[in-house]
Amino acid sequence: MADLLKTDLTLNLQPDERVQMTARRHWVVLVMNEAPLVAVWLICSLVFLWRLSTDGFDAFNVTLFVLGSAIFLGMLYVYFDWRNDILVITSLRVIFQDATFLGQVQRNELYNTEIQDVAMTTESVIARQFNYGQINVQTVSRLRNIEFRGVAHPKLVRESILRNVDPLKKHHAADRVHRIVRSRVLGMGTPPNPPPPVEFIPEGKFGRGFLGIIPPSPMRRGDSVIWHKHWIFLLVEIADPLLLLLIIVTAWSLLRSQGLISGMGASLVLVLAIIGVGAWIVYEVVDWRDDEYIITPHNIIDIERTPLGRESKRETSWDRIEKVSLSQPNLLARILRYGNIELATAGPHESFTFRRVGSPNRVLAIVSDYRDHFERVSRDREFDSTLMLLQHYHELLQEYKSIEPPHDTPPQQTPPTQRLP
Repeated sequence: MADLLKTDLTLNLQPDERVQMTARRHWVVLVMNEAPLVAVWLICSLVFLWRLSTDGFDAFNVTLFVLGSAIFLGMLYVYFDWRNDILVITSLRVIFQDATFLGQVQRNELYNTEIQDVAMTTESVIARQFNYGQINVQTVSRLRNIEFRGVAHPKLVRESILRNVDPLKKHHAADRVHRIVRSRVLGMGTPPNPPPPVEFIPEGKFGRGFLGIIPPSPMRRGDSVIWHKHWIFLLVEIADPLLLLLIIVTAWSLLRSQGLISGMGASLVLVLAIIGVGAWIVYEVVDWRDDEYIITPHNIIDIERTPLGRESKRETSWDRIEKVSLSQPNLLARILRYGNIELATAGPHESFTFRRVGSPNRVLAIVSDYRDHFERVSRDREFDSTLMLLQHYHELLQEYKSIEPPHDTPPQQTPPTQRLP
């Protein structure tokens, strides 16, 4: 594994940067993905060749040929998809390329200074026997983590990354404490404050709207992030008025074609009906848009509004959140990529749930990042309390040193010893 594999990546190495290891998926992963396709392809090929000598290119043989060709192309796709995924470890970075055959290429680069931890898992006896598993390179922001499944020799890969990261973590931890003490106690320099969440969440991770009707989800407003329910539930809400509109237009057309209605009165009735249904659709759109799930660096807000009606707003702070989890209730939720994000609090009836939000994995990552940021800020505040005592001690020490005894004061004489009678 220490031998470097050939890669098509353009690394643009810095002058002092060296490639230390490259890793790909294990060949067992390729075999497990290819095995079902190979089995079906062999069956189609054998039946096709056996029938070809007697029946020629009849409809069934043509079907077998087309099916076998499609499966063969699928086998090529699986192979190149397996071959194009690569993890490169250098002395300064960890680079992961996830490329699909004739499709998109995703590349994620992390500098060693950004890496917080490297986790390794093997999920089965086969994985342990053939020495492959999963590598998770974790950063401050979960949205930027690298997850590489089925990588060969995961232990060597993890050790290679940590060999560069561990010394940096110790150096940065010591340097951070040194800078905080110099700033808070000695008043020299500025303290290294943790970055706000909006800085370590990439800009491209935020959603895009549609013609101003469907707002972006998530949407960033200052240091807040806002979500709405998945757009599919907007379609569910407006399905009834759209069906009613279809029935009205169809019935009006049939009645008019049969001569049962005519004149300006019938047209006016149709226009009024369309306006009424249109108002119903607008009401449902506004009702869907007005429900918001909001997180800020300090709290969580759940707002439910009805147009021209009731508004319910719930709010709590991050220090009351004990657990953040994701749930997708059924297969449809996984296919359409929506789910529920549950934020559990200490109270049995005070938990928050972001219901039916799109891309729930991404929502979970952002929510967890905001929660971790709040916890880091809280720990820094506790550290400040200790530093405040050190600052007072330092000031008293400097004040004591500034007091010098007078030079003209004679030394105190010891009284002569008196003899007892």
